[in-house]
Amino acid sequence: MNYGQAIEAMKRGGFVIRPQNTRRKIRLAHIGTPLQYFEVVSDDERQPYVPTTDDQLADDWFEVISASNLIAAIEEAWGLAA
Repeated sequence: MNYGQAIEAMKRGGFVIRPQNTRRKIRLAHIGTPLQYFEVVSDDERQPYVPTTDDQLADDWFEVISASNLIAAIEEAWGLAA
């Protein structure tokens, strides 16, 4: 997917990555509030993400966790699945 599609995936609550750095997942933090910003989440850090020109022109973005899959996994783990 391209950068615009990655942003749309993040707006739906998903996490996206680029292949050269799969440990750093990027998401949109505080969706729908004035504090909304891109955030990098990895094993040991959470910090604001500022996309480079290369990131913005890339077409190798991947959604790794979608909001609906995350919710389904949580419901299954807690025994709430229908």
